[in-house]
Amino acid sequence: MDKRKSLLVALALALCCNVDRVTAADSWTCTQGSLTRNVDVFYADNASRLPCRVYYSKPGESVMPRLLWNASSQLDYCRSKADAFVTRLESWGWRCRISPEPPAQAR
Repeated sequence: MDKRKSLLVALALALCCNVDRVTAADSWTCTQGSLTRNVDVFYADNASRLPCRVYYSKPGESVMPRLLWNASSQLDYCRSKADAFVTRLESWGWRCRISPEPPAQAR
């Protein structure tokens, strides 16, 4: 995900969830031919890592990132859902890898 879109997703999470700071700790980039898909898990920047949200985006296609799942009390819910979704993408022929650099943080 390009840095501008990453920042927009992080800002949206901060605004909608009333958290002061969010960070993405889990991100995947999936490719199939010339297409790219991103799966990003955003966590509140605190010890509990809650609330969390999983976003799916299609860079280069002028489509806003889509919220797939969120949680406010269940630990590891977002990571588990994201892992399952990435596995599903791979079963459809996408090649997915963990992104080396998580999206930017927002305040």
